[in-house]
Amino acid sequence: MKCPSCGSLDVRLSKRQPLFAFVRTLQGFERYRCRGCRHAYWEKPPKNDEERIRRKRQRAWGSFIQTRNRRGLIEIALFIAMLVIFFVAIRYLVTKTGEGSPPAGIVLISPPNPR
Repeated sequence: MKCPSCGSLDVRLSKRQPLFAFVRTLQGFERYRCRGCRHAYWEKPPKNDEERIRRKRQRAWGSFIQTRNRRGLIEIALFIAMLVIFFVAIRYLVTKTGEGSPPAGIVLISPPNPR
């Protein structure tokens, strides 16, 4: 597939869609963007199997993560998970090992006896 503007073969599916893009998709068109000149254009998807497989691989995680809402939810979930792990680790380090002993990892130095 070639870019109609510059003729480059380095073309990808466009992530952003205009407001009424569903009209074009119902007609069988997809929006592409050239990586060289950044030109966006509509074209029907290629018929050959090799290009279909490449496009299917390209869409696998990209379409799942690249939407703003999903990416924001993933970031929030990761932040909460890391926060929980942090508090569990801090709580583990601060808990007492016994009644008369100091917390783990802390060495107590007794004051010198005056003579």
